[in-house]
Amino acid sequence: VGLYTDPPTWQRIEQTYHILSTYLKSQGIEASLEKLSIEKGSLIPQARSIIETVLADHPRTPIELYLTGGPRILLASFYTATLTIPDENIERIRITVYGEGFPASITVEIGRLLILARLDEKSREILELIRDGYNRIESLLTRSNLPRSTLYKKLKDLENLGLIIKTGKGEYRIHPAIEQLI
Repeated sequence: VGLYTDPPTWQRIEQTYHILSTYLKSQGIEASLEKLSIEKGSLIPQARSIIETVLADHPRTPIELYLTGGPRILLASFYTATLTIPDENIERIRITVYGEGFPASITVEIGRLLILARLDEKSREILELIRDGYNRIESLLTRSNLPRSTLYKKLKDLENLGLIIKTGKGEYRIHPAIEQLI
């Protein structure tokens, strides 16, 4: 997905897409470049239309959105658009944004991001404790000040939501898909 602002900028976006699509085709991955335009009004309905079309065309496939050409506004538009997509489809969407002029990227699975945003305060605190290295039951009990039964329930809930992984008896780690988010 690229943001059309003027012909020279769009040409650079197309050149970048051509390089990326050549590589993806060699890996057997289908790709297309979608254009959003500020001249057509709000970007959010345009983004939602693109997402809905791709989801309908590929009903059982995870969807990867690589954003370039003004990624801040595109990310905000696509993220906002995904909030109105039914939950069963949100889980299939992943957005990747690359730094412009520097080598960095962020990949976000939108379904997990929404789950993370809906967590209660204690569940979020447990995630942060695990992230900070307090990943064993005893250290979580000490740091969280939760009763053992409540902690176990919250850990099971976080595991069922796909936010943590049990790595051993009484030991947990953050799921790799959300490491960049917390």
